[in-house]
Amino acid sequence: MNYIVTQSLFVYFLMMVAKAYSQDEILVARENTQILASLAAIDKRYSNIALVANANQNYVGFFELDDKEIALSVVGASEAPIRLAGKLSFFKAQIEKSEAEKLQRYLEVVGVKESEIVGLVNELTRGVNGSRECKGKKSDCLIFSPEFTTVVDFYNSSLRLFIPSEQFATTEQKIVLESVDESLLVSSWYGSFSYTADFSYFLRSENTYGLGDGYLRYDFSASDYSQDIGQFNYNYDAADYSATA
Repeated sequence: MNYIVTQSLFVYFLMMVAKAYSQDEILVARENTQILASLAAIDKRYSNIALVANANQNYVGFFELDDKEIALSVVGASEAPIRLAGKLSFFKAQIEKSEAEKLQRYLEVVGVKESEIVGLVNELTRGVNGSRECKGKKSDCLIFSPEFTTVVDFYNSSLRLFIPSEQFATTEQKIVLESVDESLLVSSWYGSFSYTADFSYFLRSENTYGLGDGYLRYDFSASDYSQDIGQFNYNYDAADYSATA
């Protein structure tokens, strides 16, 4: 009898141990599942961070100067752009110092004062920041500034220079008309023509004609819808007298 009871108790003990072991396995498995889920979430976050880092790296080229062949032009000049070796970013441009002589000759051709050229060349070889005042396309926007300004066109690899008018060279000429026996006519013409849906035109002429001791001044304008004489008078200009009729 005692043997049977002891055997039953031993079996019961083994069943309890097995049950406890199973519960521990379930608990461990549950904890491992939670840990794995946490690790997966962390890995996903790190993956996202890596993707952001890669995306940010794609924009590095916008801010770092990179070797480029830059098309440099002076806004308002009739000369074609000149191509110079340099460095370019989205906001900044720098011409190589080895191109300084070539740049100097170009600025001379477009008419910049000799006294201003050295300063502009030095500034461009040191590097210039593009103006933020450019509205619209950087390839054709206009900036009205009393100071030297540049526009950096990153996508077209170009640099546009806005040089103040006082930095351009000017010349002065005196026109002397010597009196001769014949009369002299000075005439100027300007106008416009349009070939759109309807043909239209506009002409204007200003004339001065030497006559006797004075001169005749007259001007007229004509267009597709009217003709008009602006002035027509004779100016007598003798040694002691002058009059206009």
